[in-house]
Amino acid sequence: MKVNLIVLIFTTIILSFHFRLNYAYPEYMNIRNDNDDDFEEFNIGKRGYNVKVSIVIPAYNLEDKIGRCIESALNQTLKDIEIIVIDDKSTDATKSVIQEYERMDDRIKAIYSKTNNGAGYSRNLGIEKAEGKFIGFIDGDDYVDPGWFEHLYNNKKRKDIVHGVRVIHNFSETFTKSEEKPYGCIIPSIIRKRFLMRRNIRFPTFKENCEDVVFKKRLYRKKPRKAFAPDTGVYYHYDLREGSLSNYTNPNIN
Repeated sequence: MKVNLIVLIFTTIILSFHFRLNYAYPEYMNIRNDNDDDFEEFNIGKRGYNVKVSIVIPAYNLEDKIGRCIESALNQTLKDIEIIVIDDKSTDATKSVIQEYERMDDRIKAIYSKTNNGAGYSRNLGIEKAEGKFIGFIDGDDYVDPGWFEHLYNNKKRKDIVHGVRVIHNFSETFTKSEEKPYGCIIPSIIRKRFLMRRNIRFPTFKENCEDVVFKKRLYRKKPRKAFAPDTGVYYHYDLREGSLSNYTNPNIN
């Protein structure tokens, strides 16, 4: 009799803890060991659906490019995405262009910085606000093919980061580049948000340029599980020009 009572009490405690963990504190529902199977985290969030990929787009003085970038994100074949656009206190019409798209589609979450902080700061802000299982980036002066994020997401099994292939447009020539080098560009990728948050990995905000390279070094030191999506003709298009975000030098950053 006493043994049965002890078992009953123990079972009640376990069930109570399970209820608290999964319902009273839903933010802990997604905690798993990084070596677990690639389960589908269930995080409805404010959008009313389970966001698979949060697309983060930093922008600064890109009135002639940001529309093309946002449209490429909106045209993704992958469903259940959100698009986070951060205007880094632009001095041209970039903010107005973003606001127009924000009114058109509720998948867009726009953030307008009150001060100019640089692309690294903007990407970090996007990471913090993201509700998706994975985070992907597009620089505001670049664009992606419609199947880009679906292609990367389909190669995510048991991985923390999935790299894709980018096409570099350099005025008179165009060529493709796979991001298999550990210290190459991080932008044409998706990264599991849980991996970034647990290890507190962020972009540097003190660099004048190449902050994405520094971020990738920090990321790779934490030994993420990596995948390289095969070249199927679906690309990230990198617009290599003077003043592009990846080469942007912010005079306000020390």
